[in-house]
Amino acid sequence: MRWSIVWTLVQAFFQGTKPVATYISRIVNKRDNLGGKILQIFLMLLLGFSFLVFEGMFAVNFYSYQVMGMMIDIPDLGMFVACFTGFMFLMVFSFSSVTSILYRGKDEPMVISFPVTEKEMVASRLAIAYLGNVATYAFVIFPALVASSLVKGVTPALVGGGILLLITGPLLPLSLGIFISSITLRITRGKRHMLFEQIVSLTLVVALMLAMTGSFSRNLSPGDTFAIDYQSMLANSAEILRRIYQALPLFAWQGRVVFQPVYIAPILLGSLAIGGLLVIFVAKGFNRCFSFAQGNQIRHRQRISQKPVKSTGLTASLMRRELECIFSSSAFTFELAGELFIPVILLGVYALSGVLSEMESLSVQLSSSPYFRYILFLIISLFSNISMLSSTSVSRQGAMFEMDRTYPIEASQIVRSKLLLHLVLVFCTNILYLIVSLAYFDLPMFNLLWMTPLSLGIILCCAAFGLGLDYGHPLLDWTIARQAVKSNLNGLFAMVFSLVVIVLEALFLVAPLYLGFKEGLGIVLALFAIGIFASLSLKFSIKKASEALKPR
Repeated sequence: MRWSIVWTLVQAFFQGTKPVATYISRIVNKRDNLGGKILQIFLMLLLGFSFLVFEGMFAVNFYSYQVMGMMIDIPDLGMFVACFTGFMFLMVFSFSSVTSILYRGKDEPMVISFPVTEKEMVASRLAIAYLGNVATYAFVIFPALVASSLVKGVTPALVGGGILLLITGPLLPLSLGIFISSITLRITRGKRHMLFEQIVSLTLVVALMLAMTGSFSRNLSPGDTFAIDYQSMLANSAEILRRIYQALPLFAWQGRVVFQPVYIAPILLGSLAIGGLLVIFVAKGFNRCFSFAQGNQIRHRQRISQKPVKSTGLTASLMRRELECIFSSSAFTFELAGELFIPVILLGVYALSGVLSEMESLSVQLSSSPYFRYILFLIISLFSNISMLSSTSVSRQGAMFEMDRTYPIEASQIVRSKLLLHLVLVFCTNILYLIVSLAYFDLPMFNLLWMTPLSLGIILCCAAFGLGLDYGHPLLDWTIARQAVKSNLNGLFAMVFSLVVIVLEALFLVAPLYLGFKEGLGIVLALFAIGIFASLSLKFSIKKASEALKPR
């Protein structure tokens, strides 16, 4: 194997995709005016704050387990929990992406034609998968290293062992994710394989976040501070953790590597062995899995092209084309399904965590308040508008967007078709949630007389603004389908805008009632305001679409 060739292929991949530079360029745009630069600063602060919140939650959680471990004679318990959590997180997140990197990369058909051996090809794709996922593991492990340094101080063993753990730790979960993905790809022969990956990943992510949230809340003492209730931890978790610690010796060895240098050699040798076995396993069936993955994509495109085409209107045809784009990738489909059914998913999570009963008792107490129906409406509106359906609509088209410039169709017609599909999907589910909520809390159904047009205006306003953002800065050069959604900052901008609109509508609805005016005044003001906002957003969307669709 020529390692220089492997390194060249890895460099070529990252120079072509430029993941870090692309992500930064979505935030920082030198051509923006003062308002755009202020928005850039706000977005960077928001992303930084979100990152610190998650890191802080991990650090507090691992610190509590580290201190409790010293009480029950397991001094490396915090690192043990961190290694297990990092393993699960990386395996889950890599499970849904390794197939796209190993077998469905857009550059692979071209690379295969180069004078490279199969092992060199496999080694380069595995290195790309490793480098693309190592940050996820570090995101979990680094707070544990900080927590360990607070408990036992900063030592050479902790620094050296921590670096070794950050480098070698991702190999095992990544190997397991690749192994499971490759086996399922061979069993299914590529049919519905991505759908299976998305279902498993979504289920495991929800379970992981639920477990982390429950663990974090159980470890806190009653009150408003972040004090840790160690007595409750010892009573509820000590014996269970002892059994888990004994049943999973691998993670115990990984946890000890930052405290006892004697474990460095076994961990290093074991990681090298795992990496070597992974290369052998993937190389042995690479061509078969590659043909399954690529062949299934061809069959999927053939099924779409072989569907009988019926004569329909222009708007209906454009809407159907948009649906075909959504269903062309399981990443797009699951993103849409997750956004449409956020309330249902949250209810399931709250029911499993025991929070639902507390929320139910609180809502019963608040239902007698004159503000309750407005609060209920605003919460449902917020869930419905935290959506990237329109704000990533153009980016999902990818290279096919260039075809839109050749069609003899007005930009306003394409915009209307995209927004109409958004309204059909989002507005219908929004009304369903409103009807169920009003019936559950025994509120009069005549509230739908003002909720329906106000919901329609809010959804149209947010969708049009998000679509305009995506026409202004589309992410078209994605290599993996999920990048068009997950790595698209237009979706985040649109969500922030939706939150601002909901807050403004809340002020229009509640402020007159709070100041002593009649209830109807707030509704009239909210309807009038959203009418103006929606018309401005629609003009913004059509303007950006006209600029983007000009022939070049």
